[in-house]
Amino acid sequence: MHRQALVVFARYPEPGTVKTRLACGVGAARACEIYEKLLRYAFGVVSDFQKRCPETAIEISLAAGERVDDFRRRFDLPWPVLPQKEGHLGQRMAEAFERLFAQGYSRTVLMGSDVYDICPEDLRTAFAFLESHDAVVGPTRDGGFYAIGLRRPCPEIFAYSAWGSADVLQRTQEQLRRLGLSQAVLALRTDIDRPEDLSFLKGHWAFQNSVGVIVPSLNPPHDFQPWLENLRRILWPEDTVCVVQGTSSPQLKKPLRENGWIWVQSPVGRGLQLNTGARCCPGQILWFLHRDCFPGLCAPYHVRKIGRDRGMALGAFRLAFSPTNRALRAVARWANWRT
Repeated sequence: MHRQALVVFARYPEPGTVKTRLACGVGAARACEIYEKLLRYAFGVVSDFQKRCPETAIEISLAAGERVDDFRRRFDLPWPVLPQKEGHLGQRMAEAFERLFAQGYSRTVLMGSDVYDICPEDLRTAFAFLESHDAVVGPTRDGGFYAIGLRRPCPEIFAYSAWGSADVLQRTQEQLRRLGLSQAVLALRTDIDRPEDLSFLKGHWAFQNSVGVIVPSLNPPHDFQPWLENLRRILWPEDTVCVVQGTSSPQLKKPLRENGWIWVQSPVGRGLQLNTGARCCPGQILWFLHRDCFPGLCAPYHVRKIGRDRGMALGAFRLAFSPTNRALRAVARWANWRT
């Protein structure tokens, strides 16, 4: 059986260091938010791909000098996060391929993290092409590529120091032909680099709606602040957390809004509190969540994916317990069947 690996080239989302061409039109802070959304979407796509291809090793590769430890803490990924070596982009890509082939992988695909329309099927197709081709490339509309896969090291195609021009794809394919390597081409996709590219995001299911998380509780937010901070770590920019505190006091305090979350009071009662949260929460997609639940990193991606089907009004996550035992697993199976 062939060993295969997928590498995601990424950046730490920090204003002024990512999407600088986009920032010229929308500002550094907004460009950083857009990149973080694209990055979290890429993680969701990779997660979906891994479910279908669990044998694939996955790693996240951060540019040299990036905040690797901060990246790990911020995203808490299930995959290793490794720093790249110094050098231009071509040298860093060549090193990634050489390192993984030296570790015994026979098929390696490298993908970017700023493509809004990449899908899990693109990744499955890339590895399928590598069964019968030496290389595979995924072209972008600006003349570059969003993915490249190889069956052996090929440093010649990465020797160029310039990687922002419109001839990158053509140059790479010509070099592959000169080397006598067979190649396949994936579907055309679009990376988001310039202000005019933002029009592509408006109709896409992952980027057109924000998520509002509604959390009913009988306690104020400071009683479970660590849980709220962990929840914020998985949410996308512009998503909101609304904590609805049930109270028997006839005098309800005014809602408090700060740092992407809302605190509001409501008469005690699960339904009353959920309805209050639904009225106060600005998200187009409402996600009702118990404060003893720990959703995974890609949960907001899956919540958005449910919402893309206009014929679907509701969705739910499956239940599991941690720690668990035989009795709790039986309870979870029954609850999931009932749902």
